[in-house]
Amino acid sequence: MSARLLRVVGMLLLLGVAGWLRWQYIVTISPYIDEFTTMWAAKQILAVGVPVMTSGVLYTRGLLDTYITALFMGVGGDSFIVGRLPSLCFGLATIPLVWWIGKKGWGEPVGWLAAVGLALLPEAIVWSSRARFYAPLQTFSLLTVWTGYLSVAEAKATWRTQLWFALMFTISLFMQEETLLLYPAAVLAVVLWRGRKVLQEPPVWGAHLLCLLMMGIRYLIEIYGQD
Repeated sequence: MSARLLRVVGMLLLLGVAGWLRWQYIVTISPYIDEFTTMWAAKQILAVGVPVMTSGVLYTRGLLDTYITALFMGVGGDSFIVGRLPSLCFGLATIPLVWWIGKKGWGEPVGWLAAVGLALLPEAIVWSSRARFYAPLQTFSLLTVWTGYLSVAEAKATWRTQLWFALMFTISLFMQEETLLLYPAAVLAVVLWRGRKVLQEPPVWGAHLLCLLMMGIRYLIEIYGQD
């Protein structure tokens, strides 16, 4: 059996175990209190197009995830099992993703260690089985960090890599606003690795200007959504 086939079989087995563990949680454990908020907001999206609560306040936490949950519920029906499926999908997708990143960055053993750990970690099982934004946030925050690493590791800044970082950061930001905490670290990494002059390169300042714009939009949604 070739090494490539072994990897595929190993990953499928790992995903099978991870999926089974998460599915047992989904179908046997009652919804956590915060899940009702997410699913109610998703139902409001299906009804009026935006996640506005009965108080008139816009529910902005996990905004993009709420729309994804609404999409699943619109297709699969109004049930807590369907509402949990986006987290299951993102939780499972992150396992081969973390394997690939680990393999690319630090070698295949690191990739497998990270993938097995994520597949079997009880906390990861729980939060990729609930109707909340943590599993998709994990996916896109990981991609933000990885594309951020690639953006400073390349010998010369390119628009393609820099814009991929900005895109992953934006998606993660609209999954959960706590992604803001990654941004200062990303800027510090750029400056420490490449020096302050790298910020003068058009692809770099262009991507970071886009990030700042998205943070501003996210802030306005948060502020005006409470009126």
